[in-house]
Amino acid sequence: MGAASKYFVGSNLDLRFLKGIDLGASWLVLFDHKGSFRIPNDTTIDTLAQFTNVISARPRVDIAKYLSNDALTLNAGVETAFSLDDSTWFDTTAGFSAIMGKAIRGELEAGYGSGDQYNVNVNAAYVLNDGLFRNELAQSPAFMPSRIMNLENDNVDTLQHYTTFDALYHTVFKYCPIAGTSPNTAPIRWSKAPFMKNSWTRTVYSQSGLNALQTNGGLDPSIELVMPFGPATPNRQGITADLKGSFLKSAIEVKGLVSMLSEKDLDTVIRTSDSAKFEVPATAFSQMGGGLKVDVSKFLPAILPYPLEFSGSMVLSSAKNDGIADTALDKPEWKITSSFLNAGLYWKFFKRAALIGGLQLINNSATIDTASSEQAQMHWAGGLEWKVSQGAEVVASYGQIVVDNDETNRSLLRSKWAVPTAKDFVQHLVDVSLRVKF
Repeated sequence: MGAASKYFVGSNLDLRFLKGIDLGASWLVLFDHKGSFRIPNDTTIDTLAQFTNVISARPRVDIAKYLSNDALTLNAGVETAFSLDDSTWFDTTAGFSAIMGKAIRGELEAGYGSGDQYNVNVNAAYVLNDGLFRNELAQSPAFMPSRIMNLENDNVDTLQHYTTFDALYHTVFKYCPIAGTSPNTAPIRWSKAPFMKNSWTRTVYSQSGLNALQTNGGLDPSIELVMPFGPATPNRQGITADLKGSFLKSAIEVKGLVSMLSEKDLDTVIRTSDSAKFEVPATAFSQMGGGLKVDVSKFLPAILPYPLEFSGSMVLSSAKNDGIADTALDKPEWKITSSFLNAGLYWKFFKRAALIGGLQLINNSATIDTASSEQAQMHWAGGLEWKVSQGAEVVASYGQIVVDNDETNRSLLRSKWAVPTAKDFVQHLVDVSLRVKF
């Protein structure tokens, strides 16, 4: 609740006993402080104040310790969490009525390595999260899609020039000299104060806020389609796995990932003509991808004394629901797909200087019943890196972001950002910065 102070209290216990056996447990309490409610003589606090308990246990066994093989990694574990949410905790007349949800994640990690020559690691997991599982600390997204660069030239309500790349990579310090007072005076969402324009956040959202992000188009399908709220995303079941490998003293590095998930709890709809109930099919989610990086200098040290790295990756994501054939129920078939391609170059041609370059492509498409829409985004940049001292480099680059929106049905992809008036545009990027590593 925005009108009351929210508190989080947690405790954690981890034990290691016998050989390679670990046991952990956590207890988390999330609650609103009724006495801090800022609206006097309002009983709303009695029914809206949050009081949630999250209890989890996580046994884990390091199987490799029993096999006496230092090159082998093999361990298995399970984490089970239960949430008990009582939104009427402070209302003595309503009685106790807790909403209970559970989340289970079983993991198996296996790997094998031989010093610097090769190392391969695979991590697979089975996920089973109830739709009613609640833990805002784990479920609040760290990324909130926002327009960053040149926002003053945009419509602050609809963000006609939104692009995933701008939101991902740009952070701008700004001072706003005026504050909006009504929807007709811009900028309506700013205060007269310095602030950071940034899509990355540590905000902890309420359950109503998380629900609004999904239903009001506040998520970017380019990167938040399958598990938008992380591993604790509610209403998911299925498998997920990733692979990492390095070969020939890290001259070659590979990564891969795959997720095959679906909704666990199904919704029902009622036909008004005869009150018949229908079950909405589960939405199926999938994500798969892989990447490769090669350092050519490690194969030709006599010719290339410094790194020459080529890298590339591609991730394909999709969400699909078969819908219900009865048009009176307004549950049509729909599908959203997204592809994300990356290519990069890093060539250190001098002990202090390196050339850098990259290309990224995002292609999104959405189909709902007979309507469809597509969007293409491209981001490229090239520049020079100059090492000033140990851990400090000056980086200068130039690039472009190019966005091509479909001429029709643009709101299918993102009901909030891809509005019917979304623009096709080219954004020029000139950057000179000092990068410091600590």
